[in-house]
Amino acid sequence: MEIKQRLKIAVSNEVKAIGQKAASRGHRAVQVIRNTELRVLKGTRSGRLYGKHRASAAGEAPAVKTGRLRSQWHGSVQGSVNSKGASVIPTLESKTPYAGILDKGTRRMASRPFKDRIAEAALPEVKKIFEESY
Repeated sequence: MEIKQRLKIAVSNEVKAIGQKAASRGHRAVQVIRNTELRVLKGTRSGRLYGKHRASAAGEAPAVKTGRLRSQWHGSVQGSVNSKGASVIPTLESKTPYAGILDKGTRRMASRPFKDRIAEAALPEVKKIFEESY
């Protein structure tokens, strides 16, 4: 086998290995975001008391009532590897239909923001993951 062909195979194998490492880091990043989500959405709130349930006040993350908002999240990693580099996008999305309503609020209910708080709290650790050397 000529040197050009061996070099092409070696580079191809290295690009494949880097792509696999990048995907692995994407999955680690999703787990960091998920753990941060659990941290942001736990704890006691200071809103009104309805029987035994303490609601969240305007501006606080939503209070836990059924646990559905905390438990129904889907993590995924989208990415691609080509001759120009690798692209990895770790994503965590809530599957509850009311997550966006709580986060942004309505004209009759003040927002209970949590998505930006999760992203801001997870960002430093996610950056560390992707800044590790290959």
